[in-house]
Parts: sequence; C-alpha cells; structure tokens
Amino acid sequence: MAISAASLLGTSGQTVALADIKGVKVKTVTPYFSPGTDRRTSVIRRPVLQTSQGHVPLTQVYSGGRGAMHVAQALNALLSPQEE
Repeated sequence: MAISAASLLGTSGQTVALADIKGVKVKTVTPYFSPGTDRRTSVIRRPVLQTSQGHVPLTQVYSGGRGAMHVAQALNALLSPQEE
C-alpha cells in the first residue's frame, strides 16, 4: 500500500506492506489550553495505520468531528477476516 503526501515542495511517499498493517486507530489531540483555566479548544483527530514499524498517518491534517473515526471503522472492517 502506498501512502503519498503533497506539499508546495513536492511529493513524498511511503510504502507499507498489507501484511504489516495491524489495524487503524484514531490519534486525538487537544491543541490548546487556555492559560489559568481548564478550557480547551475542540478536540481534533486523524486516522493512523498501526504497523509493525509504528504508526503511519493516513492524513496530513487533523480535523474535528467524527470523520477520522468513520475512516478507522471502515478500514478495520476491510482488514478484518470475513466469515463465510
């Protein structure tokens, strides 16, 4: 499986063998804490592949909402063994 990233400086890529993929998780970040309070900005997420070499981000950016969770659920369903 090839994962590519594009930027103003060009493209880069990484190849991951399907046999190395253990699953897909969601990485969650709370990017900012207001000084002197417990207030936080929204939680943002992105899907990452779990491989035998570590985590590989599937997107360059984090986003709010449930999109990353839907991607992880769909890919995990594709990767799981199918019963006949």
